[in-house]
Amino acid sequence: MWKFLKWTMLIIVVVTVGAYLALLQFDIPAEEVDALYTNEESEFMVLDNGARVHYRDEGNPDGPPLVLIHGSNASLHTWELWAADLGDQFRIVSMDLQGHGLTGPVPDNDYSTDAMARLVHEVVTRLGIDRFSLAGSSMGGRTAWTYAVQHPDRLNALILVGSSGYPDDDDDEKDEGPLVFKILSSPVGRALVRNVSPRMLAEEGLKTSFVDDSLVDEAMVNRYTTLAVREGSRDATAIRFSTPRSYELTHRIPEITAPTLILQGGGDLLISVPHAEKFQADIAGSKLIIYEDVGHMPMEENPEQSAADVRAFLNRVLG
Repeated sequence: MWKFLKWTMLIIVVVTVGAYLALLQFDIPAEEVDALYTNEESEFMVLDNGARVHYRDEGNPDGPPLVLIHGSNASLHTWELWAADLGDQFRIVSMDLQGHGLTGPVPDNDYSTDAMARLVHEVVTRLGIDRFSLAGSSMGGRTAWTYAVQHPDRLNALILVGSSGYPDDDDDEKDEGPLVFKILSSPVGRALVRNVSPRMLAEEGLKTSFVDDSLVDEAMVNRYTTLAVREGSRDATAIRFSTPRSYELTHRIPEITAPTLILQGGGDLLISVPHAEKFQADIAGSKLIIYEDVGHMPMEENPEQSAADVRAFLNRVLG
């Protein structure tokens, strides 16, 4: 019996180690990833704190500026369909936040919402943009409304897409959100997946974010996976997820004076419709549009209608 147990345990160990080695994936050098996911519109800017930010400044150079801020674990690529649709009329500026996309880790290791709002401010200021409209998705929405609170004089309009911002957002993400968020929220989970390929988690997370998960194709999964293992990005993500969220500005949401459009997927499992309704109640004069049978990223799952709604809203605001 002892010999049987010993061989059984040995087989389990060998299979476990073999499975881990099969999933092992080390970081990919930054220059290799950059070569894959830059295009002719891609530019880089070194900020005062030494961060090297990837951004795109495209569309109509003489049009009203529209700045787009992506969500957690995403990149500026999430806005490509809006940029293509709205670029005839608007100057479209998108950027990769700290720890994301081709910006990746930053020297000060500050991945807080305040730091992200400062990054947005420095990029647009260096581009010579004094006033602009600002759109943010999910975590980018939190960054966008934070910016609206801190710099009310800079915004023509605010657009929140499945935005986070209220304390119970955390509970919803833990209960209903992608498995990757649950794992990254735990120190043990972060340690276990540090050198493991995130492909399966990326695919599961994306499919959770879409109602129509047939839109999650191989190219999308490849992009999320490759950007996640860009040199230093996994460590940056671990720091970001280990940093407690601050809600000290949440009570100031009613101070927002910029005309505000709130876009929300009716089938969003990460940020629920009641959260969008809180923004509508707290921001005077704001407009809420709910897209039925759409998930967390309306700009990708329902790009034509959501871009049309943004265009109509901005035309009303800007005259």
